[in-house]
Amino acid sequence: MPDRMPWLYRIPLILVLWVALVFLIAGLTKPMIRFEQFWVFSDTVSLWGGTMTLLRSGETFLGSVLMLFSILFPVIKNLWLLVLAHLGRPRGFGMKVLGVLGKWSMLDVFVIAILIVSARMDGITEAQLLSGLYYFIVSVLLVNAVSTIFTWAPRVEIKAV
Repeated sequence: MPDRMPWLYRIPLILVLWVALVFLIAGLTKPMIRFEQFWVFSDTVSLWGGTMTLLRSGETFLGSVLMLFSILFPVIKNLWLLVLAHLGRPRGFGMKVLGVLGKWSMLDVFVIAILIVSARMDGITEAQLLSGLYYFIVSVLLVNAVSTIFTWAPRVEIKAV
């Protein structure tokens, strides 16, 4: 089809998206923050574990916001970009959906930033950042880079021989 992106361009994007998905899974499941209180009490939290704890403890609104914007949106955006990259058609309906996902996707980073800032402002609690946060950030950056490439890449036409 004449409006497909050539495989030469798609293969690196697909590989980057798979790497981003691995980083995302690590970012969701590995410890993200360690809270220490009075240099005695310590609690290590992953994004997935913290969200599940909130939902189980009755904090439905906050748990749902974290689930939606910090877990589901990044996973959906990554998978949607993989579909677009495999199809080789980053335009039309696919790009409209990507635009909608993109408008909400940075909220995940803001939610985590607010959590960290609020813990550090307490004065009693110290928050130490762990590997899960860095995996999560790398995943978000890789996915946003591919999304930007899809948005700004010139349209390539392949002529039939």
